[in-house]
Amino acid sequence: MMITRRQERRRIPEELNHEDFVALLSEMLEHRNHILRERERQEGQENFLLRLLEHKFGQLDPKARQRVRSANSERQLDWAVRILAAERLEDVFN
Repeated sequence: MMITRRQERRRIPEELNHEDFVALLSEMLEHRNHILRERERQEGQENFLLRLLEHKFGQLDPKARQRVRSANSERQLDWAVRILAAERLEDVFN
């Protein structure tokens, strides 16, 4: 049996005893839960940044929204700090 985890492939022995199966399943579920929590955190950060931007600058165009959604977490945090001093939306992104 093959299980894909990101780009790596992990071979699972055809025969596992009960303890090994439970341990493997537990590890896989924990990994999945970690990924889901990270996605939720990222989405929350994106939504918060979008809300701050819209509060200060009004409704955002689709291009600005996409820019926020496609940025990594570190860049989003930098932009959130720049909102404090920005007079224009462009000041946040540049």
